[in-house]
Amino acid sequence: MKVLLTGFSGLLGTAVCKELLVRGNSVRALMHGAAIDRRDLDRRIDIIWGDLADLEKFDRFCQGVDAVIHCAWDPYAGNGESVAQRNTEATCGLAKAANRAGVRVFVHISSIAVYGLSRDLYGKELDETQPLAADHNTLNTYLCGKIEIEKQLSAMREEMDTNVVIVRPGLLFSDTKAPTRKYIPGSRIGLGVVLGSGRNHLPYVHVADVANLVVTLIEQSPPDAVYNAVAASRLGAARFLKNWGRASGRRIVVVRLPPAMLRALTWAVQLLKRALGRQEAEADVSYQIQSGTRHIFYSSAQADRELGWRAVSTLAVASGRAGAAQ
Repeated sequence: MKVLLTGFSGLLGTAVCKELLVRGNSVRALMHGAAIDRRDLDRRIDIIWGDLADLEKFDRFCQGVDAVIHCAWDPYAGNGESVAQRNTEATCGLAKAANRAGVRVFVHISSIAVYGLSRDLYGKELDETQPLAADHNTLNTYLCGKIEIEKQLSAMREEMDTNVVIVRPGLLFSDTKAPTRKYIPGSRIGLGVVLGSGRNHLPYVHVADVANLVVTLIEQSPPDAVYNAVAASRLGAARFLKNWGRASGRRIVVVRLPPAMLRALTWAVQLLKRALGRQEAEADVSYQIQSGTRHIFYSSAQADRELGWRAVSTLAVASGRAGAAQ
């Protein structure tokens, strides 16, 4: 099978590409300027140059492929567009180009946080029947864009022969990327920063598990499906981070940062930037606190029931088994 992959150089894109090749597929990877040495690439990877702003090239990108896996997100906007508008237009345009090219399946990578971060959801378990968040005040630009993309893709499905599948991953980590917003490595001990007490559950998922689900979906292609890609573990954030350290052979000290301190630090940094004449957008501290202290559980029972998928690497880390995350 030949697969067009966007976001090839990102954390998830890299894992998806590896999984595709392990299963015998060839990859057409969309790149937009990252440094790359072709001598280091598998011969089954065909690099094409472009980005999500190149709507007029999408038909050419999709020619001759069996599936499209869309992991990319453009963090920049232009021509009066917002970031959310840019990515919505690009994603829907790519799906339409895939349909015109006769592509069998289009997999869009969304986010588990499209259900929202409202405190009304704390302590609850959400499956794919949970409505998308309506109050965009609880989300940031990235997630507002993901919600709008999902709505538009769902509306397009009836007019498309290409099967559109949506995956909602949790917070990604890997063998080298810690499950925390900030990880400060040291020669002997690394500092892992968690917001609040660290007893709250956050939806961590190993990137290899998400890649496994995504590639399984292009093979099985269930019609018009939506899947949560999260783990069944209910471990608190601080304990999960410590177990990740054990599994990856790292000594970690967990630093608990009170939300009030985050607000104060952010305010001080912004004052310093103004004093230095640096004009930047205000940090969305309220969103950072919501996303770092939420206590919401998410179900992956549908993926387990329909595809036999389990977050094996995530659960191995959660159990604290040394060397389990490979």
